[in-house]
Amino acid sequence: MFKDTFLDSKYNLIKNLGSGAYGCIYLSESKETKELFAIKIIELEYLSDKERQLMEQETNMLLQFNHPNIIKCYESKILENKAYIIMEYADEGDLKSLIDKNIKNKTFFQEKILLNYFIELCEAINYIHNKNIIHRDLKPNNILIMNNHIKLGDFGFARQLSIDEKFIETILGTQFYFSPEIINGKMYNKKSDIWALGIILYEIITLKYPFPKGNIMLTFQKISNGEINEIKNTNFSKELIDLIYKILKVNPDERIDIKDIILICKDILEKIKNKEENEEIEKINNINNKKNIKYTNGEYIGEIKEKKREGYGIFKYNNEDQYEGEWKNDLRNGKGVLNYKCGNIYKGEWKNDMKEGKNSIFYYNNGNIYEGDFYKNLRFGKGKMTFNNGNIFEGDFKDNEMEGNGILKMANGDFYEGEWKNGEFNGKGIYKYNNGDMYEGEFKNGNKNGKGIFIYSNGEKIEGKWENDEFRN
Repeated sequence: MFKDTFLDSKYNLIKNLGSGAYGCIYLSESKETKELFAIKIIELEYLSDKERQLMEQETNMLLQFNHPNIIKCYESKILENKAYIIMEYADEGDLKSLIDKNIKNKTFFQEKILLNYFIELCEAINYIHNKNIIHRDLKPNNILIMNNHIKLGDFGFARQLSIDEKFIETILGTQFYFSPEIINGKMYNKKSDIWALGIILYEIITLKYPFPKGNIMLTFQKISNGEINEIKNTNFSKELIDLIYKILKVNPDERIDIKDIILICKDILEKIKNKEENEEIEKINNINNKKNIKYTNGEYIGEIKEKKREGYGIFKYNNEDQYEGEWKNDLRNGKGVLNYKCGNIYKGEWKNDMKEGKNSIFYYNNGNIYEGDFYKNLRFGKGKMTFNNGNIFEGDFKDNEMEGNGILKMANGDFYEGEWKNGEFNGKGIYKYNNGDMYEGEFKNGNKNGKGIFIYSNGEKIEGKWENDEFRN
């Protein structure tokens, strides 16, 4: 990581998050509060007058925004021909990453979850449209996730219309999200943002792009004609699929308004919630109407099919553990909650009587909390462990241990990112101390072992081999 006078006085730079419009963005930690920020650094000498104008316009917009679903800008400074934009850090990545994860795992978003995301995105767009601002670069990469909520970002191409201005003609943005009017060289307005919302909704439902990719001229032709790839995913309500076609109208005047999109989505979400509540009531009524069935290891109250536990039920174990949830073929299968006598609680998916599946939660009686994947009763896959001492690990697990790649944020302000094995730092990694010191190199069994470089906060360095945290040569 490079040296920077302004940043080094107030922040610890942790890693490069990537490039945005006109600059690089770095994950940084306040030396005073230990709070994490995303800081965009822009080398002004490399910008044209037009690019500098757009950069200043983006900063001014961010500073004036006050909306829960738009990335907050705390501060902006220009020092020594550099611009610094200090923003809140969305620690859960972007919507593009979530879509890619679902593609890899061959899973789809739950309709309720994607509706919550999409409503928040639309609320953010409605907010800027009411300020006469067009975003002009809406795409999953610019839609960030923070605390499981949407945060719209990257306003580098946004444009605020003057009071009398209704249309603009400058072409900016990402080609695959261009509206038909932009492709055809016509003047465009806020309805161009609405078109991009339709593309995004199509993507989060189908995990695919609605037009053929590859030959950009063919793509533009299909967009201009409104020839949308058929939606074959039937896991979602008809109202939600119909909404896509109401948004992706070639004629912008026929495109549905943002406020009506929000109302339709909220109505669909309310129907889903009512359905879930009715199903829960039905499950409870079914349980209440069943007789108790005694087993050698406990008592079952719930649904039975062909003399086997199947459906929804409660099992009270003789050791005072209790499971409530779904059953199939006499085994715990589906979603369920197991309350242990010792105070542990597992909420998540089951397969053939074992904890197995995605997005489960285990509450330990010592205060630790694990959120993530399980396989055959073990933490296995991607997960997050919040320890009772305030440390937080996010990364890979194998056979119940942290193993693979991961990040550990420590309560004392220290930070490790790198490889793990058997729950310890093992392999290559970076360790940042809360006093500004940093070690980058090899680890073994939690200690610095092997080749590495230690950089002190004052800039001094030692480089060579380490053994059990001690420098050897």
